[in-house]
Amino acid sequence: MSIASRSGHASTARDLVKRLIKTNEFTALQMVYDAALDSFLPQIGDVITDLIIESKNSAADIFKQIEESVERVSHMSKYMGNSTKLAAVKNEYRQLQGRLNIANYFEIKDVESQAQKILESFQALFREVNENRAYFELREIAEAALKDFRSDESDLKKPLASLEDDLKAADAELEKLEKTYPPDREEQYIKKNVVIKGKVEVVEQKVEASVSWRKQKVFLFLKSIIGCLFALLVVMVITCIFLFMKMEISIVTYMVIAIFLLFTPLYGTIGGEVFYYNVEMKRKKFIEKIDKFTKMIEIKRPRVEEDIQKLKEIYAASISEKSKLSKDSSMQILEASIKGNFEQIKRFLT
Repeated sequence: MSIASRSGHASTARDLVKRLIKTNEFTALQMVYDAALDSFLPQIGDVITDLIIESKNSAADIFKQIEESVERVSHMSKYMGNSTKLAAVKNEYRQLQGRLNIANYFEIKDVESQAQKILESFQALFREVNENRAYFELREIAEAALKDFRSDESDLKKPLASLEDDLKAADAELEKLEKTYPPDREEQYIKKNVVIKGKVEVVEQKVEASVSWRKQKVFLFLKSIIGCLFALLVVMVITCIFLFMKMEISIVTYMVIAIFLLFTPLYGTIGGEVFYYNVEMKRKKFIEKIDKFTKMIEIKRPRVEEDIQKLKEIYAASISEKSKLSKDSSMQILEASIKGNFEQIKRFLT
């Protein structure tokens, strides 16, 4: 009795053949060319026809899912990092659509397989777009919070920034003064308060040895100039008085003038000392200013930092409320945004 006539085993054999062909497509060719199965060729043909229909239906279902994925991804294209990737997958899908009506089993299986790969590509794109959308939405929340935070932080820092500017100005004035009128000192390393990135820090600086400007020739020259100018002024005053009073200039007048001129070195010494005193008072004033501003900054900075920390907590709470993330995560997002490291936000989306 032939296999075809055994109706009791036909259904089982049909299912077996279908499973074999599904497992290995080339089994169909082996069956067709196997002489022992010649009497079962009609049933094999029916099985292959069924498989073609199943594959077409499966491919059609996949195509439908692809269409839905294309629509979803296209609506969110602004969140796509690489638009060429979407165009490439779309082009691949269009080329595949024309092959759906092929009646060849092997080709329709290839269409089904390719469609599944394209669907997976679209699904991967959709996941990527969703991740990007979540990132950009969270980034928008963080940037909005950062903008308001910067504004409020600036207001909190204004008094401190003003003191730091005053410290810089006083330090610059002292440095300028000491270049022109150096003090008497040996080479040494001194600790100096400087503003670095908005913070007053104590740094060690090398100070070159210098001779007091009072001991240099420039001071002697200065005294000479002051003495001569003062003596000249006295002579001019006496002369003007005589001319104004219309008095006759006598030998006594010349003697008085000569006596005044003899005291020219004294005038220079007195004038030089007065000038020296003024310079040193300026130096002392600048040093006192620097000490004063430094102490004020040291007192004010912890308060400002405490206020800024409270401000961060307020904006972290705002981010947490809008993003539904924990307060700790929101604080880290705010800190990353302050540093400009927006890419770090992505790790809170996993």
